[in-house]
Parts: sequence; C-alpha cells; structure tokens
Amino acid sequence: MPGDLPEAHRRLLEELRRLKGRHGWTFAQLARKTGYSATSWYRYLSGRTMPPWEAVDALGRLAAQENGRLRALWEVAAAREQEPGPARLPDRGEEAAPVGAAPRRRSRTTMLGALLGTALLLASSLALLSPWDGAGRTASRDLSPQGAPSGEPE
Repeated sequence: MPGDLPEAHRRLLEELRRLKGRHGWTFAQLARKTGYSATSWYRYLSGRTMPPWEAVDALGRLAAQENGRLRALWEVAAAREQEPGPARLPDRGEEAAPVGAAPRRRSRTTMLGALLGTALLLASSLALLSPWDGAGRTASRDLSPQGAPSGEPE
C-alpha cells in the first residue's frame, strides 16, 4: 500500500484484503465472481484506486460479510477521497492521464472500431439518400420540374 494513503482508505483496504485472504481468492477468481476485472481488483486492493461501493458490496456479499460495517468504512474512505489532494485513477476502464499530460495514443483496436463505426454510419446515410426500388437496384429519378418537357436537351 502507498505510504501516503489516508488512514480511512487504509482501514477499508485492510478489511477487503482480510476478506480476500480468508477465502483464498485470487484476483482472477474475484473477477469471475464479482464482475470487476482482475486488474481493477489489483488496483483497488493495492491502494492505487478507490474502489466503488458496488465492488466493495460485491466482495462483501461474496464473503457473506455484513455490509453495514463495509458501508461505513467505505463512506469514510470515500469522503476522504473527495478532499483536495493527489488525483486518483477512475474506478473502472482505462486509467486517466494526469491533468496537463500529453494525450494518450489510442490502441489500434479502438481506432479500427471508430473507423468501422464511421464507415457504417456513412454507408447507411448514403443508402438513405439514394433512391431504391426495393429490388436491389437504384431507381431512376426524373429530376426535371413538373410540366417540363421530357427527354434530353438538344
């Protein structure tokens, strides 16, 4: 645990670690049983990230622990986290960069997904704009004003 961790956060982590250790669960087992990733549990139990109440509650229910005590520990720790001080990482998902840091590069998978989504959106928009006869062909459209003579100009 980091040495600069507030005492309330430290007490919460000690209790969560005690529950994990008493049952001998690995991070992977906690992930399967609670719906929070093994990486998230590592961040929570190492003190890098304040765990959300839902994760604390999930671990408490899994360990058949009375959640009133856990809720009280979590609320005190969460209140301390709201006080000004060093920024904490988000609860779930990708870690945030510190304020003023250079933007992170997106993974190829993320970029490919965004590109594919944009291409699908563009294709569906174009399909809506082009006339369609329902038989898989583009319908011909007469764009001349009503009452104008038909045919090609001479």
